[in-house]
Amino acid sequence: MRIGINLSQLNPRRIGGMENYARQMIAGLAAAGHQLWLFLPKLAWDTFEDIPARVCRVRLGDDKALLAAMERLQLEVWYCPLLWLEPRFCPLPTAVTIPDLQHEVFPEYFAPAVLAWRRDRMAVSARLASVVFTLSEHAKATLVNTFGIDPDKVAITPCDIGADFAPPEQELVARCRATHGDYLLYPANTWPHKDHQTLLLALAELVRTHPGLRLVLTGSADTHHAHVVGEIARLGLADRVDICGHVPVARLVALYASARALVFPSRFEGFGIPLVEAMHVGCPIVCADATSLPEVAGDAALLFRPGDASDLATQVRRVLDEPALAADLVRRGRRRRLRFRWAASARTASARLEAIIRPQGDTPAPKVTVVTPSYEQARFIRAAIDSVLGQDYPTVEYILVDGGSRDGTVDILREYGTRVSWTSSPDGGQADAVNRGIERARGDIIGWLNSDDRYEPGAIAQAVGYLVAHPETDAVYGDAHYMGADGADLGPYPTEAFDHDRLAETCFVCQPAVFVRRAALIAVGLLDTGLETCMDYDLWLKLSRRQAMVHLPVLMAHSRLYPGNKTLGMRAKVYREIICTVRRHRGYVPLAWYAGLWRWRSRGRPNLATQAAAAVHFAVGNWKHPRRVATDLPWLLGHLRGPGDPDGMGLPSEPAAREA
Repeated sequence: MRIGINLSQLNPRRIGGMENYARQMIAGLAAAGHQLWLFLPKLAWDTFEDIPARVCRVRLGDDKALLAAMERLQLEVWYCPLLWLEPRFCPLPTAVTIPDLQHEVFPEYFAPAVLAWRRDRMAVSARLASVVFTLSEHAKATLVNTFGIDPDKVAITPCDIGADFAPPEQELVARCRATHGDYLLYPANTWPHKDHQTLLLALAELVRTHPGLRLVLTGSADTHHAHVVGEIARLGLADRVDICGHVPVARLVALYASARALVFPSRFEGFGIPLVEAMHVGCPIVCADATSLPEVAGDAALLFRPGDASDLATQVRRVLDEPALAADLVRRGRRRRLRFRWAASARTASARLEAIIRPQGDTPAPKVTVVTPSYEQARFIRAAIDSVLGQDYPTVEYILVDGGSRDGTVDILREYGTRVSWTSSPDGGQADAVNRGIERARGDIIGWLNSDDRYEPGAIAQAVGYLVAHPETDAVYGDAHYMGADGADLGPYPTEAFDHDRLAETCFVCQPAVFVRRAALIAVGLLDTGLETCMDYDLWLKLSRRQAMVHLPVLMAHSRLYPGNKTLGMRAKVYREIICTVRRHRGYVPLAWYAGLWRWRSRGRPNLATQAAAAVHFAVGNWKHPRRVATDLPWLLGHLRGPGDPDGMGLPSEPAAREA
């Protein structure tokens, strides 16, 4: 694509996280092979000197000059990554990033003229742009509800750490400890919504029980700075608070590394990048249960009621007084950080930009074949079939391979006439049934939907749209939700952006949400019929050795959980097969699989015997990697003693799974 990017609002080192967002999205789009023209103000010109050959700089002009440049450079799409669309009326398809609508939630924090200006600019931009990017589900919901725009028009492109956010320098870490002592960290400009006051009130309460505790504040002085300084003096905390202002990134990383906790009382965030920074460094998090923060933090933080200093003090005290809890938050953060990748956000942006410029109907739609294996699934099979036949994609071939059911399945299949191509006879199991369907398929793209799962409307069109726009891609997968036997929603499957190494640790790809080119399936040898429970995971590992799979952040499917299915009913065997499969593909089996197996065997209440068995199993299984075993074994023992059921299988919490 030939993309023009308007950076008129870029004021280097003055606009915080959105500057990093814009630069990272530019880098990601360039890495995807697109030709970019950056329309830059004078003050930002020199900050883009070290750029790839396919990225060009253009001097900003007025709207007339911009329109002339679009025509002269033969641009295909116009992208404004910094808050609003400019010019408003553009002859090209347009995209805009609106990170949040804080001014709609807290209008009192803005001068009347600024408030009116933001409302006008953002409302028009959201309605006129072909696609709107934002940073979180919370921000998306606010955009949709405030401006009444189509939810499908809004795509989520989350943030990650900056490219210069390197591991901490130990000398700097030691210096921070020597300078600040035992402290909490809050990196935030002094804006009203950052709510420094609640933090200071909590600190005044905490020092009664933790007399050596201090607070380090970083970030630029802004509109509320005088008030913050005044509150510090009023509360008698002048000797407890270090105001450091804007600090270099290397020092900020060191401050995270030596802090007892990141405290984040902000009342409003479109995303909350300090949370992800803390996860990368290994700093426990305590944050407000407000706006996007719980969405970003997940289970890697302690939450408190916004504006409640006493509740904040209580949660901080837990981190200070319970080392095991603090360590567990760090471990959870290190895992959760993998959900936020600039490369994934850039892929989402690339796909949506391609979608708004590609003419429809110029080439015939490729045929898609959906294969459903079935055996004794009469109570669920109608929902599966209807979800396929109800798709809005024009050329779908549906092949259903039944293993000789006697529960009424065949009578149901007959009702659909020629709309479903089906057979019913004994087979060699689920993998064999799927392979038979693929061998009969005439489609270029294959979907595999089990008879107890179902597609979301529009799933096939979403997947094919990306594969057509990216002929180099073999496989895509979308988001999915679990559902119970009655079809009730049990929550989201924890899908993640694709990462080759991460795939060995956990299955973040939900099988019914996957679409693969038939040629790629044939190239990797189809499904392994020797596997009974994890043939899908084995297939993802085989496909990923050939090429990375691509995550599309849209809901595509629902996977059913109930006591009779393999995921719950044969869970111990699932683990055993996965451990053998990962060893066959990767050599080393990550400890998460052993931890999950032995937690499941002990029903979440491991004793010394199960801990010892898990440790022996892990060590023996990875005897060729003694150094990794020595490093990971202590973590494994602690993980088994911890709460929850983090088994790598993408299941909801254990109680929910059992109720299903």
